[in-house]
Amino acid sequence: MSMKALLIISALSSVGNHTVPMPTFEDCLAARVQIANQDPETKTLCIPAADETEKMKSFFKVFMSLVGEIKKLEKEYGTPTTGDSDLKCKDCSG
Repeated sequence: MSMKALLIISALSSVGNHTVPMPTFEDCLAARVQIANQDPETKTLCIPAADETEKMKSFFKVFMSLVGEIKKLEKEYGTPTTGDSDLKCKDCSG
């Protein structure tokens, strides 16, 4: 699995920081060497980027488990009609 990275370049003579997205962490490390060869005073840092697809998969896994739980409850207690705020469960007294 390839790890994406972000190259942050900070030169003493320039204003602010510059960021460059890199396809892999190895590409970022190679770019750092090239930059250091051009200007030894320039500071560079490679930061691994978070994998957004894994975050989304995790989110949808939780979401789908909630949907499954709601369906299970609807099957057990029945599906409430829209606007019916007086729905009682089977075990409720009264």
